[in-house]
Amino acid sequence: MNWLKKRGVLPLLLSAIVIIISSISVYIVLSYYLRPTDNHVENNTGLFNATNSSTSTPSALHSLSHPNLTISAVNERAGTALTITLQDAHIIDMINRWLDSGAQVTVVGVQPVELPADIKISAPHRNPVHHELIGMILKPLLKPMLDNLREEVSNNNTYKSNRYGEVVITINWHIMGSHQYPVSAVVDLEREKDKVYEIHQQITRVIVDIDERRVKDIIMGEETVIRHDIKPNKIYMESNSFMPYTVIIKPSTILYWHNYSTLSHNIVGIYKTLDGSSILIDSKDIGGGEIWQYLFTKEGEFEYHCTYHKDEGMSGKVIIR
Repeated sequence: MNWLKKRGVLPLLLSAIVIIISSISVYIVLSYYLRPTDNHVENNTGLFNATNSSTSTPSALHSLSHPNLTISAVNERAGTALTITLQDAHIIDMINRWLDSGAQVTVVGVQPVELPADIKISAPHRNPVHHELIGMILKPLLKPMLDNLREEVSNNNTYKSNRYGEVVITINWHIMGSHQYPVSAVVDLEREKDKVYEIHQQITRVIVDIDERRVKDIIMGEETVIRHDIKPNKIYMESNSFMPYTVIIKPSTILYWHNYSTLSHNIVGIYKTLDGSSILIDSKDIGGGEIWQYLFTKEGEFEYHCTYHKDEGMSGKVIIR
């Protein structure tokens, strides 16, 4: 021992032991409060169809095949949250009331990106006694660091709670003049020109407790309103919607799509003419503030959508007569 002191090795050895013990303690405490999960979109990209036979869908939702209702999920876990949501009587009633009024309803199971403040990143339910003892000793010292780490890993999507899922319900309804129009109503752009056309939109977030298979919280956003004057050859793109939704024009009309949003959109669909032709139309990306046009030469119909926001109900229809 005297030899170690003389050589100065003992202080170094003791310092190394302290560092090792401290590192192990920090690791144990961190594992006590945080745990990673494999609940990431990029690791779980299987598509989920909420209307297939393997899904438990309540019969009370009478409009699952309604033309104004779109249901989807980004992955299997989001699909589980979606199924639980569609078993909630209050949500079913809300969806049915909006569909009966002629609104367009989109229900999407998504990856939670921002959990409510009262939902904490969960830790293992059972821990060895020595974990608890070390946690009691070091928790006051490490709490600021742990809080920052929780926030950082949550913001970076590195850690997510396995327990919670999220479903987003988007409701769009259209008003022209003072009357609400069903989304499927046909607007004659020439006859209705200069009338004020409005799209009203409300987005509701549903937080689902997957472990308990119940809806934990319903967060209703504020209603937004978009107003534009109808023009004979113009369709507006804004708030992930085409407005008007369904229009009728005459053959040999050039139709212009104006992107009034800051997001890029596109127009993809099949132009089916009365003489039996099918023409694939793909506008490619239309950036914010940009305009895209197409000349419809023959009678027929063109059903289209934005591939980026189709799940949010961004689709439309042009009738050429």
